[in-house]
Amino acid sequence: MSSTIKVNNISNLAGDNSGIDLSTNDQIILKTNNTTAVTVNSSQAVALAGNATVGGTLGVTGITTLGNNLIIPNGGNIGSASDTDAMAIASNGVVTFSQTPVGAGGGSMDLLSTQTASNTTAVVFNNSLITDSYDNYLMMGSRLSPASNAVHPILTYSIDNGSNFNLSVSSMRAYGRLQGLGNSGEQENVGSSKQRIGSSSSSTAVETCHFYIYLQGFRSSTQKNTHGVYTGTHSGGASDGYSWRNGARIVATSPINYVKFGFTTGNFDGVVSLYGIKG
Repeated sequence: MSSTIKVNNISNLAGDNSGIDLSTNDQIILKTNNTTAVTVNSSQAVALAGNATVGGTLGVTGITTLGNNLIIPNGGNIGSASDTDAMAIASNGVVTFSQTPVGAGGGSMDLLSTQTASNTTAVVFNNSLITDSYDNYLMMGSRLSPASNAVHPILTYSIDNGSNFNLSVSSMRAYGRLQGLGNSGEQENVGSSKQRIGSSSSSTAVETCHFYIYLQGFRSSTQKNTHGVYTGTHSGGASDGYSWRNGARIVATSPINYVKFGFTTGNFDGVVSLYGIKG
């Protein structure tokens, strides 16, 4: 006896023109009310004419291609087998990532860390963040308020994660007053692993300071460079605002993997972030 039974048509199983239609070559057609509901072709592709509801878990081993939108429940997650909440979408559309997104391709800038200083001596970004994953880095500081008046903002660099600070740093600052009949000028420093990016910051809480600085070539074995701007109120008072354009040349044959921000003395409040830049 053959293991295959050939049937042309099984119809009207439910008495309402419903049934299984096998009359078309290489196809199985399931009809209800004389209307095609499901079609299975010779490639085992299944086409549903209407909506499908799955009460349990739907397992798909192949590639899923959608012809329309994908909508998940409020507060639902999209993730992988080992990180099921990699992307969470709230009811108002706010998307939260469980990990820091990493860009790829022709260039990207990714937020690696944001630290809020509250009566803190320093903010440190170490070798867990400064790695070969990025070519260059950007640091940004905002709402910086030192506890002591007339202190200088300082960046400190290390090639051994803060064990030693013995790098030769040649830096400059060109400054200009922001209001009134101010003066302008230039200041230069040569220090051991330190770069001064501004001067005599005010300790008055409402006169906060801000900065950004690009850290370029920090993972190379050749010369490293920085350039940026520090803007804020000078210790002279609210009418004594200045902006300092700064830059530095750092001599080191090994990659830098540690950057520290702080002031010459005392603690400070504020927010400091580090971004990695590819390309």
